[in-house]
Amino acid sequence: MRSALFVMLVLGACGKGDGKQEATSSDPPKTAPPKAAGLGTLEVKINGKSAPMKKAFIKRIPGAGRYQVHAVDGDGSCQELIDNVFNNRDLPYILFNIGQRLGADGKLRTEVTEIFIKGSGTVEPGSMATVGGTADNGTKVDVSVLYKGSNEGTVHEVSGTLVAEGCGERAEPALLKSAHPSTATITIAGQKRPIMGARRTKDRFLLTTGAIDCSPSTPFAEAILLKQYGSWELGGTWFTQATKDKDKEMEKVIITPGAAGTSDDGPTVSLALSGEGTMAGHPVTLDGTIEALDCPDS
Repeated sequence: MRSALFVMLVLGACGKGDGKQEATSSDPPKTAPPKAAGLGTLEVKINGKSAPMKKAFIKRIPGAGRYQVHAVDGDGSCQELIDNVFNNRDLPYILFNIGQRLGADGKLRTEVTEIFIKGSGTVEPGSMATVGGTADNGTKVDVSVLYKGSNEGTVHEVSGTLVAEGCGERAEPALLKSAHPSTATITIAGQKRPIMGARRTKDRFLLTTGAIDCSPSTPFAEAILLKQYGSWELGGTWFTQATKDKDKEMEKVIITPGAAGTSDDGPTVSLALSGEGTMAGHPVTLDGTIEALDCPDS
């Protein structure tokens, strides 16, 4: 299992574009976006040209505090956003994800984490966003946003506010059949979160703030910590990419297997967690115990 394990599959990506022009537009403003007052306060530029939006929609996506926003210069619907199947792609649109990132100073900031321009895109540093609501179906949600991003020569510059129609979230089947007791926590740069899922696969241990099973997929979780072959990896939605450190940086962090058991999800093993180390320049502390899935080595 390599760092690529933490690369997230983005919801809502569309087909690749064929533009070849190099991005040349000016840098985005550095001031915070104003408080949301309506869709008419949103300013969108596509390759430097104004592109007014008429309708906007927002849904929750997997992972704590994560949302996806779709605005279009035409008709749209919650069903399109929930299904990630969009009509009117000949009209100007914006599609982006909002979530939290952990900064070098240890503070969490709400940002535009991913954008989609004829497929995936690259967000420039300095984006900001706020969401004033739960995005429950049928509600109105104030969103303020500031970002600049591009893909294959197409550049989006977005700033201001909008009121989006809440669409709820896509219904997904439960990942696990039974609960797995946990008192375990992970603290990164003073940000403490419960560890909700863990698995052991031979000599590899994966701990996450989200639920996890024995499949090779990786959850959309704030923090995901992997120990294998004398090294550690730290990833998750808090980070733009996973970080790997040798065991010496985490040598005082201990994962101790205990009693074996069974569950509706398969064999289990108790893991005791303790100690403090350093990952990605941040102090990382583990504490408590968790019932982990004891997975076969595939």
